[in-house]
Amino acid sequence: MTTPAKVLYLEDVEIDRRAFLQLVREQKLPWDVRIAQTLAAARVILSHSRFDAIIAEYHLPDGDSTELFDAIQDTPFILLTRIIQEELALHTLARGANDYLPKAPDQWHLAALPITVDKALCRRRIMDAEQRITRELRLPATASTAVGYGIAVTDRDGMILWANRDFVDMTGYPLEEIVGRTHSILKSGFQDEGLYRDLWTTIKEGRVWHGELVNRRKDGTLYIDDQTIVPLLDVHGQADHFISVKQDITERKVADSALRQHEQQLAELNRTLEQQIARRTEQLERGNVQLRELHAKLTQAEQRERRKIAEMLHDGLQQLLVAARMRIDEVRSRGQDTAFEALEQVYSLLGESIEASRSLTLELFPPVLHDLGLVPALGWLADWIQEKQKLNVDVRAADEAEPLSEDMKIFLFLAVRELLFNVSKHAGVNSAVVSLQRDPTELTVQVIDRGRGMDTSRLPASENRGGLGFGLFSVQQRLEWMGGEMRIDSAPGRGTEITLKVPCAHKRPVAGTKGDAETLVTTTRKVPRSQRLRVLLADDHKMVRDGIALILKGKPGLEVIGEADDGLMAVELARTLNPDVVLMDVSMPRLDGVEATRQILLEHPDICVIGVSMHDEEEITAELRRAGAVGFVAKTSAQDDLVATIRQCCFRESDPEK
Repeated sequence: MTTPAKVLYLEDVEIDRRAFLQLVREQKLPWDVRIAQTLAAARVILSHSRFDAIIAEYHLPDGDSTELFDAIQDTPFILLTRIIQEELALHTLARGANDYLPKAPDQWHLAALPITVDKALCRRRIMDAEQRITRELRLPATASTAVGYGIAVTDRDGMILWANRDFVDMTGYPLEEIVGRTHSILKSGFQDEGLYRDLWTTIKEGRVWHGELVNRRKDGTLYIDDQTIVPLLDVHGQADHFISVKQDITERKVADSALRQHEQQLAELNRTLEQQIARRTEQLERGNVQLRELHAKLTQAEQRERRKIAEMLHDGLQQLLVAARMRIDEVRSRGQDTAFEALEQVYSLLGESIEASRSLTLELFPPVLHDLGLVPALGWLADWIQEKQKLNVDVRAADEAEPLSEDMKIFLFLAVRELLFNVSKHAGVNSAVVSLQRDPTELTVQVIDRGRGMDTSRLPASENRGGLGFGLFSVQQRLEWMGGEMRIDSAPGRGTEITLKVPCAHKRPVAGTKGDAETLVTTTRKVPRSQRLRVLLADDHKMVRDGIALILKGKPGLEVIGEADDGLMAVELARTLNPDVVLMDVSMPRLDGVEATRQILLEHPDICVIGVSMHDEEEITAELRRAGAVGFVAKTSAQDDLVATIRQCCFRESDPEK
């Protein structure tokens, strides 16, 4: 708690005394006031009491108040007078008065009185502080200018009252920005609050504190401050001021650190060596990543070439063979006896050629994988493995487990096929399970059998099937390159469980794509048998369209009214021509036959769409029926089968179950 300042007030006018006392009460000024009305009374009071400040009217009944200057020594003196004379003001200030205030009839001068008194008290404290600095620290009389030491004087609350030139230079703060503030403006944040609490406890108990602080200058730079704080005690032994003596020892600290340079050099050498090792490791890892990327690109190039070959067989050889077979079938149907036997042989050979090329296409790149996705492709693979390897495969996969990436679909399909080949060859069982599960971040594929099992510790580093397959080691490597992993859980006599995990991102299907509609769409048209059926052909191979058109041309009740070479064109022609029947190829550019079927039936539910494909896998026909197709016929079928399918689908009663 601050001790009230002792103030002696000399005034012989009653109204002025009352106004002064009212000011003290209303503003709650921390003053202990004594009042005297004459010089004689003032001398008596001053003979046995000391005051912090004296406020006096110039003219008193027994003389002027400046006669007290000899008795008050260095006590701040503020002169009040109703006579406004510049000469008088200069005379009194020269004799020792601290300030001069002219009285006003409306007492307005009282408003300036508290500030005037505070300024006089502050100047007195600064003078006292300089004297105590010299005495306590045994500095020369010119302590305030001692070179190298920043000195500041604060009150008991830490408010800076005065600082010397070195303090200003050390901190970068001008004197006017320092006075009235605390040392907290120099805090850097490097010391915790506990240190400052200990500091204050020490100096308030009257003990000297010494320590090193990291402080911050006004320009933001840091320096190390060797600081000593000396408490100045009042007559009651209580600390009422503090002297802070500071020295910038940053350079000395730097010099001290140079003594430990040898140790630091050794430490730096160790760090450099560790960094070099880390850089080499990073280079090796980066090279490994580049090799992975290169391998991935090679894999993609390999798969593109496989697909290219498959498309060449499908779009070239197979289509030519189909067209030729259609034409021969047309001649054969006319029953020309001389050519009948030869045509039968050619027809049979063409059928075998088509089947061989179709099998090669399936080996290279199953169309169902590209057209319908991984889940249907695994279903097809199960049937194919059962037919070729006599291995019954149970595929457990939901449609939402479908991977988003084309590369991912291809890789997982080939990996599962390779693993099933291994089951067929090594497990000694006739059944296996393939499961496909997906969560928002990960896709998990498992191939499980309950066969012979194996000792995983004795697996070779690499194994190859040659040809189209790749071994377990290759599967594991490719998974790692894709950010995934492979786990093998197996032991002799208890089967094998191989788990493939790959990262994936969740993505909603885009509106209007295959993922949007899974419900069965059906047509509702009933066509009288007497009406000619108007047929739209949709196939991206002109020779096939020409072959089908030739077959239908000679059939009563059938009329080809248009041809489309892609799915989008088929949708547009269906909209403008309104055919009775659309013969829809499954694999077409821009828009595949499944989606084209769906879009056509959304606008024209009475049109009969019949799927046509080189491949007659159950997955493809099921997807077409879900899109709304009422029938399916393979391109390799005889012309009578094609015509019969058209008529059966169009003239039957609408039945969702058929």
